[in-house]
Amino acid sequence: MKVIEIRNKIQAPFEFWNLTIEEKSEVSNGWGPKKYGYLVPDTVYCLSITLAWDIHDFMYSGRVLCTKKEADNIFMDNMTILIRSGSLWLLPLREHRILMYYLAVKNLGGNCFTLKTKLNWILYISITVT
Repeated sequence: MKVIEIRNKIQAPFEFWNLTIEEKSEVSNGWGPKKYGYLVPDTVYCLSITLAWDIHDFMYSGRVLCTKKEADNIFMDNMTILIRSGSLWLLPLREHRILMYYLAVKNLGGNCFTLKTKLNWILYISITVT
């Protein structure tokens, strides 16, 4: 994976932090799968964790060389950091909710991990092997 930069404890590829608003909107489709994002609430018990979703969408977009597992693990780490910055009395509920989101992307997100990302890996492997 390319270099990860940490800002306020949030992890993201270096390239993510340099995106313009327009570029970010091209790769981030909000919460949940494209076309069905309306099914996923925009907050976790009144706390926004949109930054974690945006970074995850960016890592799935093919604009950075990473594995699906890396993207999903960073997603979970970032969601955990964000919910721990909120109210402690809601923490157990929020932890349960983000675990459900993590398991959803881990188990169901394979088709969303773009062909471009997979092709980037093939290119990277072919260059490093030869």
